[in-house]
Amino acid sequence: EAFTKIVSNLVNNAVKYCASHIMVLLSADDQQFTLVVKNDGNIIPHDMREKIFQPFFRLNTTSEATTTGTGIGLAMVKSLAELHGGTLTMDDDDTMNVFRLSLPMKQQAPVVLPTADAADAADSADQCGDKKYTLLLVEDNVEMRDYERKQLLKDYNILTAGDGEEALQVLADHTIHLVVSDIMMEPMDGMTLLKNIKQSAAFSHIPVVLLTAVTSDSAKLEGMENGADAYIVKPFSINYLTETIATLLRQREDVKKAFAQSPFVGSETVSISTADTDFLAKLKEAVRKNIDNSSFNVDMLASEVNMSRTSLNRKIRGTLDISPNNYIRIERLKMAATLLKEGRSKVNEVCYMVGFTSPSYFTKCFYSQFGLLPKDFNK
Repeated sequence: EAFTKIVSNLVNNAVKYCASHIMVLLSADDQQFTLVVKNDGNIIPHDMREKIFQPFFRLNTTSEATTTGTGIGLAMVKSLAELHGGTLTMDDDDTMNVFRLSLPMKQQAPVVLPTADAADAADSADQCGDKKYTLLLVEDNVEMRDYERKQLLKDYNILTAGDGEEALQVLADHTIHLVVSDIMMEPMDGMTLLKNIKQSAAFSHIPVVLLTAVTSDSAKLEGMENGADAYIVKPFSINYLTETIATLLRQREDVKKAFAQSPFVGSETVSISTADTDFLAKLKEAVRKNIDNSSFNVDMLASEVNMSRTSLNRKIRGTLDISPNNYIRIERLKMAATLLKEGRSKVNEVCYMVGFTSPSYFTKCFYSQFGLLPKDFNK
């Protein structure tokens, strides 16, 4: 199976980039099998002949028609060759592009390639990791998906899906902090998946990064109009992808902290979609309507917004990174800050107006949340 992938990639590459013909040469002895694939396309410069085996390396030639985007094909072929104790190199030839594959005639030990079941098991293990964030990678190309997963594993828990429909099921079953999705997939493509995420009250808070080979401005515009948080054109640097992911997660973290720690920053600042805005507005209205009811709790809040307690918990944690109980308390304290700022009520009066039953506990919570005592707030 691995050898078939190697030959297929080398021959397809040669056919794709040749000017008029390719040559395939086979040879073997007791120790080694050799496959040489030549093409007469634009000659790859000597200083680039190692770099073309790097994932997503792009070689711009003088002819636009022969711009070489190697994707992960050559990188995968080289990895497979080395996994089997062989090598893949380019010959020092100035007349043709010559790729030379060498494999041992006999393996010293069995070579075990990951199976789909093994990959699924690895994904389950990734989800059980102790990393702070869990990412969902949606990609129908198995090699590309596996490459992305391996590159991101060191920083994140990773789950994967082969298309949009499978991705929606993963989203329903797991807590996901960010989605990275290809666009061209079947039966559900990445753009349709994006719309489903951003229009769903359950998932709209999740940032989505779109990956695509389509470079037109209209495609980018469609992605942004549908709520994509980032749009990356293939081929891309994996460092650029990781930095984009880190930036989006960091920005979300910053606005969540600002909401929790700043008396006059409203929950609407955390919204990244229309569905988010509507949900947060409904949430805030429910708490404010019951602000002086000290018995108002999570079950009552869930009933007010027509959600199960479990769904409400997942949504609030995903959107604001706090528990529903904490959300109710923070909204009480924010209302208290507003009343204190107006200066028409005393601290004890404000305490009961926002649903606290103990002035001392109110003072403790206010100071813990905003770093200032209620009595000093309007000074």
